[in-house]
Amino acid sequence: MVIPQHLASRPVGGHSRAGVASIKIVVALPVVMMLSWLGAEVGLALRAYTQAKTAADAVALAAAARFPDGPEAAVTDALAAAGANRGPNGPVVVQVIDGKAGGGDLLFGEWDAQTRQFTPLPEGGPAVRVRVRFAADHPNGPVGLVLGGLFANGPFSIERSSVAVHRPARHTTSLLVQDPAAGAIALAGESSLRSAGGISVASSDVRAVSVSGSSQLVAPIVRIAGDLDPASEARIDGRVVADYDVPADPKAAVPLPAWSSGPALPIGHDNVSLTRVAPGLHTGLEASGGRIVLTAGLHQFDGSIVLSGNAELYLDGATIQLGDFVGLQLTGASRLVGEPMTGLPGWGRTWALQRSLASTWMISDLASIQAEGRCYAPTADVVLEDAAQVAIGPAILHGIELQGLSEASFDGRLPEIDEEPQPGRASLVR
Repeated sequence: MVIPQHLASRPVGGHSRAGVASIKIVVALPVVMMLSWLGAEVGLALRAYTQAKTAADAVALAAAARFPDGPEAAVTDALAAAGANRGPNGPVVVQVIDGKAGGGDLLFGEWDAQTRQFTPLPEGGPAVRVRVRFAADHPNGPVGLVLGGLFANGPFSIERSSVAVHRPARHTTSLLVQDPAAGAIALAGESSLRSAGGISVASSDVRAVSVSGSSQLVAPIVRIAGDLDPASEARIDGRVVADYDVPADPKAAVPLPAWSSGPALPIGHDNVSLTRVAPGLHTGLEASGGRIVLTAGLHQFDGSIVLSGNAELYLDGATIQLGDFVGLQLTGASRLVGEPMTGLPGWGRTWALQRSLASTWMISDLASIQAEGRCYAPTADVVLEDAAQVAIGPAILHGIELQGLSEASFDGRLPEIDEEPQPGRASLVR
């Protein structure tokens, strides 16, 4: 029997190839479906993560920008910013507990730029940490799965957080330095100077602000009467304005409190226990331990204040007024802390007053000054060495020098020399 040519080349059982292809489709189809499902679930998760972070950023920035207006204003803007963002189940919600410190998803406190740590404070602060949660136990609800009903775990939770810090507007000034010579501000070693508001320096010398070594100067704006050495300018974290018309001392014409006509009295202290000192004229103070409390009122010193060891000088609603050539000297682990008196005519909340021919304030070792209110000492040169620290309100000084690991920070503003108001702002730090 002869087989036709067109049939001779056809393989026996040709239908088997179609069967193999069908089996491959049946096997591959579940894999394709599974990959598509996983892609959809991953897409939902990524979208939810992005939504949570975007909302957290927006809420943190809105709240931090309103810091000067108080916690109620900050919370109002935070809630508005949250509602303007959407999550998987609708507008984003942040849960807030009333109070200066906030609570729930919104906390107020401070941000340490060096350690990159946020710390909530009972009295609030310029830093805001916001948490945005998509979870079953939160009003935002969880992130649903495409096929969540097929799995025991069902919906899943997402949490993202952001930290923002209020940045004062550049029209403010927290530190005014009067020295007309070079080195009006001098930073060396690994020291740091931080100012919440701007810094204005009256010197027109090209080395008016000297920043060397690993030191750093951080301020929204630094205004200088002359030009500035490019090497120092490069180390300043903030805008630098040269050839600026730096204002004169705004308090130069305001009379200081009249000097007491009575005899100066010594402060008796045993360097161990607590000593309470009433307002008045003092010969000076030397202490190597214990605690000296200056009670509410004006304390005038015609001799230097010298603290060493672990001595503490506490201002309990007290203001210090220093005489001619009288300085401060803090060494060891000594410290000066507290808050000033209120209602001092022409001076408000000022913790230190001095308008002398010249004076030097020396803070070294581990010594520190942490005082609220203004510091007015336009003829004082403040020198920090070693690991000394100063954290005070706005200040008017003759000059300031930092060495070693020392740190100085100035908060608040000198409203008498504000420029044309500009809106404050906030920036994300984490």
